[in-house]
Amino acid sequence: MDLLALGSPEAMSTAQTDIQKTWDEFYTTAPVFQELAAAGKYAHVDLEFSDGHFTPTEHAWVGGPDEFELVIGNYLVYSVPLHQKGDYLEELKAQQIVDILGLPELYQQLLRLFEIENFESPEILHKANILRNLLEEYTLISFP
Repeated sequence: MDLLALGSPEAMSTAQTDIQKTWDEFYTTAPVFQELAAAGKYAHVDLEFSDGHFTPTEHAWVGGPDEFELVIGNYLVYSVPLHQKGDYLEELKAQQIVDILGLPELYQQLLRLFEIENFESPEILHKANILRNLLEEYTLISFP
């Protein structure tokens, strides 16, 4: 399992060392982590830190996803906050679409798209169709 401590540059510059030290002590002394390690080669917990500044690097177009793409995907798209204080995560997500891609209208559409009022209704199908249309509009993907 990967854990991420995400905070503003100011917060991370003052807290990262203390958090890392506390984590290292906890991880090496808590029996649950020793039991987890005994379960298999990849059974462990990693703690990573980020201040939310992502810098793209040179990348060949045939090279598959690079570290920049993977980090943004893992940190902003696929992550699930276990604890959140403030709006920093939402601000970073908005920044990727609004500031970097220059698509504020897309961000507003995506916000509404992922709000579901009635789970057991045609609403999900309707929103899936909207997402399909957005993909066709903003990418080179087209659906039959």
